[in-house]
Amino acid sequence: MDEWSAAPVVAEAAERIRGLTDPAEVLRFNAALTRTMRQDYGDIMRLVLAAAPHEPTAAAGLDRATARYRAGLQVVAERLVALGALRPGLDAARALDVLWFYFGYSGFFTLVDDNRWSYDDAERWLGEQAGHALFGG
Repeated sequence: MDEWSAAPVVAEAAERIRGLTDPAEVLRFNAALTRTMRQDYGDIMRLVLAAAPHEPTAAAGLDRATARYRAGLQVVAERLVALGALRPGLDAARALDVLWFYFGYSGFFTLVDDNRWSYDDAERWLGEQAGHALFGG
């Protein structure tokens, strides 16, 4: 889990997100990054998610990775706040929770593994639905 959650692409992505000025592009970039991480590290994620309830070392690794993962999504939430993009009544903390719902561990796995969607379709749909939830309309 440390391999993917501390990968150099994560720090590079945070800098890129901070430089984006279009809220929809922030979400598209985040969806694309999430897709890449699932394709590159999904096997590791699945293994640790399955082992964590039964193995303390796996659980500790998952906790560290989840904290890093949520910190990355916090960058997205804060950028959307800075861009004034969130629908009324939505703050950064709630935006983080919404982002976790769409881009946490289960979204891509459910669509791609369980429902047999393509990664392209899953990436596009998750980004669009997160936009509806965060921006309204």
